[in-house]
Amino acid sequence: MRPAGSGDLDGHSIGSAMTYITENSTLVIETAEKDKSHKYYLIPTTVAKEGLNKLHVKGNKLHIYNDHTFVASHFAAITPCQICSKTIPRRIGRQGYMCRDCRLICHKHCHHKTELTCPASNVCKMEMIYVEEAKKTEKELEKDNEKRKKEMEKLQKEAEKKAAVDKKEAEKEAARVAREREKAEKEAGKERAKIEKEAEKKKSEEEKKVSKTKTTAS
Repeated sequence: MRPAGSGDLDGHSIGSAMTYITENSTLVIETAEKDKSHKYYLIPTTVAKEGLNKLHVKGNKLHIYNDHTFVASHFAAITPCQICSKTIPRRIGRQGYMCRDCRLICHKHCHHKTELTCPASNVCKMEMIYVEEAKKTEKELEKDNEKRKKEMEKLQKEAEKKAAVDKKEAEKEAARVAREREKAEKEAGKERAKIEKEAEKKKSEEEKKVSKTKTTAS
């Protein structure tokens, strides 16, 4: 997508030592959505140099040049670079690039030196989202998170308020039950006292009756 030319920004991203950054090609991050579609975020070289880890966008890194879509790849066997013809060193990790459309293989630092245009390119089908829009999305996500946080705080306060009301109601109910128990105990005490008094009165009357009977007999 960008014409060949010398660039003083060639090198690796501060945020990712494995991501080769150059101003001669276009860096795009491809993300997979829940509906199995893809989004493509175009990342300016200056932003990439600052560190890709600062962006909320995570996904496959695509390096686009001359309509080739290069992706970092691992080559287990001895593989020659199809641009400079030199061997790509064998090592752990993704040590080179491969165009995922036409399968062109090369060194990372050679991908922007190819003069051939990709014959099977799908770049035209990518709908690019510029990083400014990605930042806007990030701000929207922060806003949503802040809104969600406030809603959670509100729900927590309401729950605490309800718990306090429930506690107060429970204390009122406990006090009412205690008063009713006390009242019932007092009434029961009065009833016992009344029964005892009536029993004493009846006993006294019987004793008088017995005493009177003895006197009459004498």
